[in-house]
Amino acid sequence: MSPDASDNFRAQYESEERDRALIRQELERGVPEDQIEEHVALESDFIRLNPGCDVRAYARHLIEDENTASSLDLSPSDQ
Repeated sequence: MSPDASDNFRAQYESEERDRALIRQELERGVPEDQIEEHVALESDFIRLNPGCDVRAYARHLIEDENTASSLDLSPSDQ
């Protein structure tokens, strides 16, 4: 992988991690998903890092992932 490709990959990864953290926080606060999608579309570096890609589809995918992750309760139950 060339240095430029490596830097771009790292930037994409870091941007996605920030977006996921934002989404988790807003889901926990009870913000409606359409508002979260709008916020990610406006705040994310996704467009700059992925020109021509659909930022709303990206946001919906991350929201669905975070909803799935939060619905999986892997902690032992209190009995």
